[in-house]
Order: sequence, then structure tokens, then C-alpha cells
Amino acid sequence: MIKFGLFLMTFCCSWISFAQITLSQTNSNAITPSNSIVCSVGSFTEENTFYRAFNLDALGYDSFDVQRVDFAVEAFTEGTSPYFVEVLIYSVSDGVFPTATLNLERSQLVEITTAEVNTLKQITLTSPVIISSAEMVVGLRLTNGVPANVLFYLGSNANGQSAPVYMLAPACSITTPTDIASIGFPNMHLILNVSGNATLSLNDLVLGPETYMLYPNPVANSLKFHFVLPNEVEKACVFNNLGQKMDLKYENESFDFSQLSRGIYLLSIQTKLGSLTKKIIKE
Repeated sequence: MIKFGLFLMTFCCSWISFAQITLSQTNSNAITPSNSIVCSVGSFTEENTFYRAFNLDALGYDSFDVQRVDFAVEAFTEGTSPYFVEVLIYSVSDGVFPTATLNLERSQLVEITTAEVNTLKQITLTSPVIISSAEMVVGLRLTNGVPANVLFYLGSNANGQSAPVYMLAPACSITTPTDIASIGFPNMHLILNVSGNATLSLNDLVLGPETYMLYPNPVANSLKFHFVLPNEVEKACVFNNLGQKMDLKYENESFDFSQLSRGIYLLSIQTKLGSLTKKIIKE
């Protein structure tokens, strides 16, 4: 009989590059027992694919150089032969996922072992891939475990997420990528993280230090910025070390850093005469 199994204990122009960052849509990497689902036949895992879509455009990235993918393992029962999960990296065209066209840019098979149960499995791609579309989709295809009598569950939790998890499972009549919340599993927040280098697009002309004043750095509260030469700010953004845009405004020639956590931030300013990118330390 075909069924869903729920595991029970008896889941702009010139390029400015960031250091390696990690994109994640879950609030925690903690693996909750008995939280994940899978499409199975009898007691064995059928072919399933789970997806997360990352909106690079909304993050302010022109591209993302994928170097590593991490996913959690909730449960694994060995079968009569080795079992593999396929990591899939897609660019997107002709719309927005899940209705857009997926273009497979890289795939990599990884073997699962019992030693990896209740851990975060880290997969370094044998060949990094740059995604330049407005959206990037990462999939995990659970290969058919029925012939080898394999039972496998990805790791998840119910600790919150910033975007949906999608599932494709033809054996369970899910023939297009579908938000799993819509089929009755809103608390399966799949742990799937993507690490690599992101790039921002800024104006070609870079402002020289003689054209502006920026202080203090490190900063505790107010970061002052004003021009020595006549100029005008067109756009100002602050990003954290994950490449996420902070909700800060440039007002009265300053940025209010008082509500930000300690750490390193990237200040990006675009003006009529050029651009400025500076590393800022928040005390």
C-alpha cells in the first residue's frame, strides 16, 4: 500500500563579493524526532524530492556561488545495498518557483550511512556552481529505497521558517512541487542550508576617501557619514555577515546601529558620483 510515513521512535555593475555565507530558511538546525514525512511503499522509502527556493534578488545578490549544501538526517534503516540522496542545484527562468522553469545546473549523489542519523550532513560540491538567476532552488532527491528495503527521513523541526518547503512524490500522487503545509504537514521545517559566496552589484566608479567622512568605526550607536565634496546619496544599505539586508535608514547624515548585535557588517552606498563599500564593526 502506498502511504505517507511519519517517523516514530520505537527531520548594480562592478562585483563586490562577500566572504562565504550560509543561506538558511530555518530558525534552528535542531533535529526533532518523529517530525518528518516521506512518501513510502510499505515500510520503505519511495522516490521523493524536497525543495527550498532562495530569492537571490530579494537578498540583493546578483549571483551566488554554491560551494556546499548541508541537510539533516532524522532516520535511516539500512537495506541490502548502499543508499543515496541526490543534491540538485537549479537556476530558475520563466517565472517564480514552483511554477517557473527549473534549469538543473549541478547534481551530486551522496551516500547515507547509519552514523549520520541525527546529524547535519555537510556536502562540499565536487564542482562549485554559480547561479545568476533571480531565484535559486535547491533540491534533495531521495532515491527509490524500495528495491533495497531502505527507510530514510530527512531532518526537520517545528522551530520556525522563513519560506515554505516543497515536495514532489509521484508515488503519493504529488506530481508537481507542492508546499507541504498545504497537504497537512505545516510543522515539517526542512533543515537545508546552502553555503557559498554572494555578489552585490554596485556602480563602476568607487568614491575615494578624500570625498567623504565616515566615523566612528567601530561603532556603538550612531555611524556618521557625510560628503566633503558636493554629492548626494541615492541608495544606502547595510548587510550582516550572512548577506541579509538590515532595516537601517540613512537619516540626518547617519545610520543608527544601536539596535544591531555585535559583529561585522557591510555598508553599501550609491551616489551620483559613484559608490562606496565599507566593512563596519559594531561594538
